[in-house]
Formats: sequence, structure tokens, C-alpha cells
Amino acid sequence: MLPYESLISDSQKSLTAPCTRNHRLLQALSQCQVVIGVICWALGALYLLRQGLMSGLSLAIFSGLYFIISGSVGICGAASCRRALLVAYATMCLHALVLVVPAMLVYSSLAVHFHEDGCYVYCSHLTWTCKLLCQGSPGWQGLPPQSKGRVVDIGLITTAVVEFLLALSSAILSFHLVCGSYRCLGSRIVGQLKNSVFIYEDQVLFDLFRCGYGLECSSCEFAVYCNDHCQAKAWETHRPECIFITRCPDSVPCGMVRLFSRIVVKLNNGGENEGSWFRTDYSTYERRLFKNLMSHQTRLFLESKRIREFAECCYALRSFMHSENIPFSSGLMEIFGKIVVNAFSILNDDLNPIGIGVYLNLSQLDHACDAENVVMFDGARALLNCLNPDHVDTSNDLRTHTISYDSVICETESRRRTLQSRYYFTCRCRRCLDLDLDAIATSSKCANSGCNGHVLLDVETGGGRCDGCSKAVDDLWPSVNLMLKVEKQNDALEERIPEEMNILS
Repeated sequence: MLPYESLISDSQKSLTAPCTRNHRLLQALSQCQVVIGVICWALGALYLLRQGLMSGLSLAIFSGLYFIISGSVGICGAASCRRALLVAYATMCLHALVLVVPAMLVYSSLAVHFHEDGCYVYCSHLTWTCKLLCQGSPGWQGLPPQSKGRVVDIGLITTAVVEFLLALSSAILSFHLVCGSYRCLGSRIVGQLKNSVFIYEDQVLFDLFRCGYGLECSSCEFAVYCNDHCQAKAWETHRPECIFITRCPDSVPCGMVRLFSRIVVKLNNGGENEGSWFRTDYSTYERRLFKNLMSHQTRLFLESKRIREFAECCYALRSFMHSENIPFSSGLMEIFGKIVVNAFSILNDDLNPIGIGVYLNLSQLDHACDAENVVMFDGARALLNCLNPDHVDTSNDLRTHTISYDSVICETESRRRTLQSRYYFTCRCRRCLDLDLDAIATSSKCANSGCNGHVLLDVETGGGRCDGCSKAVDDLWPSVNLMLKVEKQNDALEERIPEEMNILS
């Protein structure tokens, strides 16, 4: 996977992260926590000046500093939507609930009773309170009762109660923002990849899930999210593209161009040295970078069709990005080649294409027409699933697994022609080398109800003989013509599908 993060400045229009309702609320709670920390720190200093109580000073000032630090972490987490900061803030709030606030309440409550009695070490029935607070310190000897100390303690109690409510609300809200739900597929998963550089299509949610609730981006009104958490999580990815779309809301380019722009922005920010995340039980696999992908640039641009597509893509890209940090033509040619050769069409549960993406680690898997694995998608997350869950793999090398780059229902010559034109190699897998499979694929079913044999065509006679029951058939040309008609219909259907959405895994 190629994780996508970048910062782009726009002198004409400044865009900030989408302030979702929950994040704005968390930011307000964090700011209140900072204010409470300052008040607590001031009360601690006042305690020292008016009473000379070092124990009260240390507790109040420590609590105030803790509230200020935790509130600052919460402000940063709410503003940046960073999961780590939100987790740290929630943890600090829990510490405040369990340790800091109870300590303030116990200390200040005892001190209020102590001041109400109007005595210090001369008190007979509150001697245990006096010892608990001052440990018999001579500094307390002879001090007159001061009502202002009682006011400070009541202030600390009020501060502790408010902080308790703030910390409880902030902890609950932080965990709500951090926690997310993930769907799982039922088949045996060989490996999982997070969402790579991918492109969503109209009205498809940013993580490529569909649901009944759609939350549009308030700036570009193009990207759609399922909830506030999804919107905040996707902001780092969407931010640069949001600027581009806002400039030309009525002429948003196709998915291929938007994928092109994301990769260009990513590479401009040092993304060529960032690897991909891959979770698997296999210990041996290549951790690929974008620069490791094959582009077949020299072969690609020998075709007039590819040259025309590249020219159209570059024109749309420059109109979309306004020539901001766009590489020279040689760099664009290499990126274009890597997209064409390595891109996957992202499919939904109905196997309909909803996006296009580049997944770095999947590009190391070789092709086989009889592949034992298939790539499926859970939203934008790619899942490498074994077709035979009972298959025992003795190898610990992920590179021994294969996937099919193209549809396997076509005959060998058609598959080889497609692979050569798109991926520039001639397939020599077991299925392509088995000539009998092609003969069976183009045969007719035996007319005998109890026979499962195949009637193979004899081109010279136009007839054939069943390889099961040996029954002869005189004329197979009607069946052959029907198969040719269906094949032409399939070819016509494929031509109507945009090529950018026809790069099947």
C-alpha cells in the first residue's frame, strides 16, 4: 500500500481540516480543561501566599499543570485528528478521573472542615485532621484562623468537580472518535492491505463503503463520507485534492487523472521512500516502494493508443493541478506506465468496479491463469484470499502465490493476447500449456442425458465425436456460430467499460 499524506499550500484559498461536530466539541472540552488547569495552578499559588502550606501548593500546582498538559494534548488531537493523540488524551483523562481529581477532593474537603473549626494544632476533636494535613509542622503553631484559606479550598473543590465532568466527557468522546468498526470476509485470508492510493467514484463513500447516510465535504462538496469519524480520518488524504476540486467544481476529471494527481502529490512529498503496510503470516515477502514498480515505459509508448491516452491524461492533469509541482514529461511517463501496469480495479460486493488503486505489495505477485488466490476488497482494503481454504501451503514465501491479472473464461489465445497488450508478457502457465483444456472449452455438451462427455469439433468434417460415449454428431457449426456470437457480445461489452475501471485483479 502506498499511504498518502501531504500538505499543499494555496495562496488564493486557505482550507482547514473539516471541523466535524464531535471534533469541535472535543476541542472545546480540551480548551475548558486548560482553563481549569490555569485556575487550579493559581489557587495553589494563592494557597502558598496566604497560608504557607507547601502540601497544598504541591498538590494544586501539580494538578493544574496536569490539566493544562492533558488539555493541550486534547486540543492538538482534535485539530489534527491524529489517532495517537486522541488515545493519549483519553488515557490522561482517565488518570485524572482515577487519581488526580479524587486526591484534590479528599485534601480540600478535609481542609474546609479544618478551617470551619477555627483552630489549628490546638483543636482537640480535629487533631487527626491537623496531623493529616500538616504532619505536626511547627509552621502551623500559633497561626490564627484565616477564612480566606477556606475560600481557596472551596475553589479547589469546585475546580475538581468541574474537571471530573470535563475529563469524563472528554474520555468518552475521545474513545468514540478513536474506535472504528471493520467488516470481515468469511474466506481464509492470506494477507491484508490497508487502503492504498485509490480513487473513489461519485457518491461512493471515501472508504468505498456504501450506506444510507452521506456526509459531503463542506469545501468541495464532492467527497462523501459515512460519518464524522470517517471524514476526519480521511482528511489528510483528501486535503490536497479538495483544493484542486474546489478550483474546478464543474470539471472534475475522471478517476485515472485523480489517481495520477494523488501519486504526483505523494511523490513530491517524499512518498517514493515510503513502503507499504501488509499484514500476513508469511515471513518472506518483498516490502515494495513505488519506485520498484514496473512501468514498461519503452514498450508502452510505442503504441499510438497509449500515447494518445497519455497526452489526454497530462492535459487534464495540468488543468486539474494548475501545473503545481508537476514533474517533467519523462517523470509523468514513468508514473503513467506504473499506473497502467499495476493498477487494480476496486470492486464492491457485487463485483462491480467502484474505484481504481495502486497496491504496492500486490504487484509482486505473478500471474497464472489457474491462480490459487484471488484479490477481494473490503471497501478500499485489499484482501488476498486463498481459493481453496483446505490447501496446505508448506512454503513461507508469499511470492510463491499467484493471482490472475485477467478474466480466465476466455480461451488461451485470447488470454495471451490480452496479457501481452496490457502487461507485455506471454503467459506460459499450466493452463495455457494444456491444449486439451482449450478443446474442451470450445466443445459441445453430449446430447446423451447420462453422459458428461464433450463433443470436440472436427474442422474438416464439421462434425465431432463424444469423448465419453463415442456418439457421433454430424453438424456442430450451429453450436460454433452461437459461441462466436456470444464471444462478440462479450467483446462489445468490454469495449464500453472505461479501461481505467477494467483493470481487474
